[in-house]
Amino acid sequence: MPDYGLRGRRKPRARDFYDIHLVLTKTGIDLTTLDNRDLLKSMFEAKKVSLKLLAMLSEQRDFHRSDWPAVVDSVGERLEEYDFYFDFVLAKVKELESLWVE
Repeated sequence: MPDYGLRGRRKPRARDFYDIHLVLTKTGIDLTTLDNRDLLKSMFEAKKVSLKLLAMLSEQRDFHRSDWPAVVDSVGERLEEYDFYFDFVLAKVKELESLWVE
């Protein structure tokens, strides 16, 4: 994201959406538990990144889409379309909205 000042060059990261879906569905991790919310806050603080950036994730859909063919090629199994994984992550982010909305 442009507002994430720690990276010099922006690069699409479609694989992140696939990986988040995979980890959360395979492990059953619930990001909304108090412990996981605290962990997420700590992770963002450690990287000096505002949680408010999560509210802008939906604006990044098309930017990351360009990287999807590389994900399909590297995974080696049948995948859903890119929007399936992106929408999954957006739904998880929505569940965490209270972390940055006061």
